[in-house]
This record gives sequence, structure tokens and C-alpha cells, in this order.
Amino acid sequence: NLVAAFSRAVGIPARVVWGCMYIPNFGGAFGQHGWNEVYMGADAGWVPLDATSFEIDYVDSGHIRIGDVITIGELSGTVSRIRIRATTIIDFDRKEIIIPNKAFVTERLINWSLSDTVTRLIVTVGFAYGSDLKACREILETAARENSRVMSDPEPMILFMAFGASTLDHELRVYVKDIGDRLYATDELNRHIDELCRERGVEIAFNQIDVHLRSASDEVRIASLGGPTGDGRGEEGRGESREEGGDER
Repeated sequence: NLVAAFSRAVGIPARVVWGCMYIPNFGGAFGQHGWNEVYMGADAGWVPLDATSFEIDYVDSGHIRIGDVITIGELSGTVSRIRIRATTIIDFDRKEIIIPNKAFVTERLINWSLSDTVTRLIVTVGFAYGSDLKACREILETAARENSRVMSDPEPMILFMAFGASTLDHELRVYVKDIGDRLYATDELNRHIDELCRERGVEIAFNQIDVHLRSASDEVRIASLGGPTGDGRGEEGRGESREEGGDER
């Protein structure tokens, strides 16, 4: 665009050119947003909120493009529209979310497809105590090798992470080519691991709790309505207590 071409021609950073262009438009915006955000906004290539003269996309920043899958804060989705004041993303429930452009320089932004669509996927499996660790490793290796979505380079990694409370905790770390493969690969790997465990007699553990019951004393009694009381007296005992109380009165 013109700003980028001008900055290259005169050897001035694009953020400086943007600052010179939009300082008159800000007025009191410096007090509202602060110099730091204005500087960052110009550097990232978006027009501050107070500049309303033009409607443009992000200026050759390359940080976000239409079609990118991003996560900002707790929101994730695909960028569908970029405007001067806000960007629209479509989340995985097919809902449109409008995000003020200011958020892209003040909050943490993850672009899952900026320069590389390959992402890592971690599948956690807890095998039962007493399981053959060699067999556990072979099961995870087979599941990864036979899945068409899992990449061979970088190659899958299998780690025995910890002795859990009830499980031998393993992690299968694999890479998939596209972010759209993450959910499908997770489902396929989990199903295949379960199938292989059944075939080879390896147990996937579940949480277990040992409960020990102790009797405090042989004289402990369980009181119930209409039954014997804690001191061994039933209704007769309570009746005697009432009579004694009546005599005293």
C-alpha cells in the first residue's frame, strides 16, 4: 500500500508514518488509550479507534489474515472479516464474534496458521499398575504409526511421565498437518489405543480409593429412631427419666 511504499522509499519505519498521519485525528485519544497502545497499534498495522476517516484492513502486518485460525484470550475461531474498528471471527460453534482491534495489541494472540499449520497434539493415557511398560509403549507406537493424520516428521514421541495415584501416566505426542485434524486425530487415537489394549490384555486404569473402617470401641452403638439409645436404654429408660424429672418438680 501507499504507506508501506512511502516508508520504504524514505527509509522511515511504517509506524512513524502512521503516527504522523493520525496524530491530528487523535485529539484526546492519547489520554484515553495511552502512548504505548498508540505506538503498538501503528507498529502492528491497525488504525486506532479514533481514526474514522478511512476503512482499511491491517496494513501489511501479516499478523492476521482472513481465513486464519486464531485464539485471543479465551476466544478461538476463524477470521472472517477485518475492519477499521473490529475484526470478526467465527468460532467452532459457527457463531460470529466481534473483537475490537485494540484487543489484538493488548491481549495475548495465537495465530495457529500464520506461517505453519503444523501443530502438536498430546494424548494422555493412564495404564494400570503392574502393566508391562514395553507393551504399553508398543501400543502407543502402533496407534500413532497407523493413523494417517499423524505426521512421521516430526516423529511421534512417547513418554512415561509419572507414577500417578492409580495409574502409570504416559503421554503420546504427535504432530498433525492442519489444525482441523486435531479433534479427529484425538478421537481416532483414543479409540485405537483402547482397541489395542483390549487385544493385548493391557488395562487402562481408573481412579481407585482404598477405604479402611475402624471401630472406635466395642461399646459403640448405632442409635436409630425408636431403637436403643446410646446409653443402652430404650423407651423404658426415657420414661424413667421423665418420671424422675416429674418428682423433682
